[in-house]
Amino acid sequence: MRILAGKTTDFLEGTMGVIWVGKHSLAIARVNGELRAFAGECPHRGAQLAQGRLIGPHLTCPWHEWKFDVLTGEGLTNPHARLTLFPISIEGQNVFVEVPDDWGV
Repeated sequence: MRILAGKTTDFLEGTMGVIWVGKHSLAIARVNGELRAFAGECPHRGAQLAQGRLIGPHLTCPWHEWKFDVLTGEGLTNPHARLTLFPISIEGQNVFVEVPDDWGV
């Protein structure tokens, strides 16, 4: 399911935002000029990752300090716990993200 996440100007360098799609949170970060979209819940215990700290490409979960690379999805604390990244496309100033169809329920 393709959703409009916002405008390119909504996502500032070095920041992270969240939008809700059904009952799921979708986090979007801009790092090194690149936008990345990923499931907003930490794969460890479900914390809202948008409440964490983003320093460069490294995101730290607000609950247990697990670290992730938002550019690759790699789990830096535990390599078996990865971020679920979603494809982004930009058309003009619009940012679209492809999320699972069942997120719209």
